[in-house]
Amino acid sequence: MDSYTAPGGPIHSAVAFLPDAFVTLVPELSELALPVESRATCHDCHMVDKPGDPAGTVTFSPQVGCCTYHPRLPNFLVGRILREGGEGAERLKVQLREGQPDAWELGPPVGWLDEYQAGRQDRFGKSGFVRCPYLANPAEGGLHCTIWKDRGAVCRTWYCAHDQGPSGAAMWRSLKRVLLTAERLLARWAVSAGDPPRPGAEPEAWEAWYLRAADMVDAWDGEYLGNLADLERSRDGFLGTWSELAEDEVPEVLGACLTKWLVGDDRIVVYGYSAFDVARVPRSLWQFLSQLDGERPWGAAAAEAAFAEEHVLDLFRVGALEPPTSAHLDPVQGSRLRLKTPDGKWLTLEPDV
Repeated sequence: MDSYTAPGGPIHSAVAFLPDAFVTLVPELSELALPVESRATCHDCHMVDKPGDPAGTVTFSPQVGCCTYHPRLPNFLVGRILREGGEGAERLKVQLREGQPDAWELGPPVGWLDEYQAGRQDRFGKSGFVRCPYLANPAEGGLHCTIWKDRGAVCRTWYCAHDQGPSGAAMWRSLKRVLLTAERLLARWAVSAGDPPRPGAEPEAWEAWYLRAADMVDAWDGEYLGNLADLERSRDGFLGTWSELAEDEVPEVLGACLTKWLVGDDRIVVYGYSAFDVARVPRSLWQFLSQLDGERPWGAAAAEAAFAEEHVLDLFRVGALEPPTSAHLDPVQGSRLRLKTPDGKWLTLEPDV
């Protein structure tokens, strides 16, 4: 939620408000500039239904946005939320009674995950049934997360759209692995160094434990956490994907690599690397694609098809245009284009589809 506005002003960092222990374990969290995802506008969700989009376009409900997920919060984050107080803490106390508290984390109620997985494709971004319990009601000041400062790794690193497309998505996935690994290490250490309640304890006992875990992690001074090999591997992967962000320059020659498209009256919705991050382009797309023969510069092809440069750049951003070696284009056959999709199937595209 890059664009969430906290009482002190806008906060745009996915690593803001993390316990200091995270930076001790992974110093790069405070050193590297993480991308601001300008398309993932949580305050004005870009995934809601747009007039003119063809039927079948993936959309989110304005009542839930992408918050159709029940986070699993490590013990020390639960304690920080309780310590912070306010609406988030009150909502969390409900989960202490209805969920599955244990020494390591606070998870969803029994059966929630099975229900979520059973209808994930139809419910994500749409169904109030799987609405996050920490999401404020729209009638109570608009959609916002009541535990935003202390949200977990999954929520910190999930964006529906990425300014740098597939490479941006890969970077956030790798950062999620870093944060999840650090969460597990610190939560496990708190359990081993503390004195958590036994299973079945009263909610008040769990509250006291989670608050104690938060204090312990806040005071952690480098004490041995165990084997850090998983953290080091995930850190190396994150640094690799972060370093590749700046390498996404648009090559002069491109080929089509569409995974899906939906045709509307005045536009085509094109899918590349993600079902959530799409390009909306005019129907002159087909004329443009038919000019890409694996050798001709895309600028010349776009000029001949009267296809704006901004649309070419957006198609490249979502992974629907790639260098011809990976797009696998056949020579153009008259006004038709042969395209090999990522699953190995050959399609013939007609300009007037």
